[in-house]
Amino acid sequence: MIRNYGDEAIELARKNYSEGKRFLSRPPITDPFGGVMVVVDYRDEDGDDVDCLVYFEEGGPKLFDLAESLFQYLSNKKPQSTSVLEKVVQGFGVPGILAVIITVAVIALAVRDPKAVPEQLWSGLALVLGFYFGSKSKL
Repeated sequence: MIRNYGDEAIELARKNYSEGKRFLSRPPITDPFGGVMVVVDYRDEDGDDVDCLVYFEEGGPKLFDLAESLFQYLSNKKPQSTSVLEKVVQGFGVPGILAVIITVAVIALAVRDPKAVPEQLWSGLALVLGFYFGSKSKL
């Protein structure tokens, strides 16, 4: 069964703004954080048009009066990456991946014939190790 975010958002807004009238929801928006946002329009007791935002996530829906409040809430979350490549790059970074490739290449060549390893690869390995241990030192 397909979830109707609009109806759920209106129901939550009605609970929190019982004085409101004419509740309408806009189409849901999916975000990179794994949630869905719905804007609900209603009229307050003074007859003014007011918006509130309902954000759906695994822990249940959350209601926000201001867009700034929702943005602040979302800024503390991290987007869920979906691809394996994104996760690897996010964890190691491109320099880390290059360092692993250089290290594996030098080790593979050195196991077969240490004299077959070009001087540039030895320098690259020294650079990788220097940056690695240099970043781990605390001054």
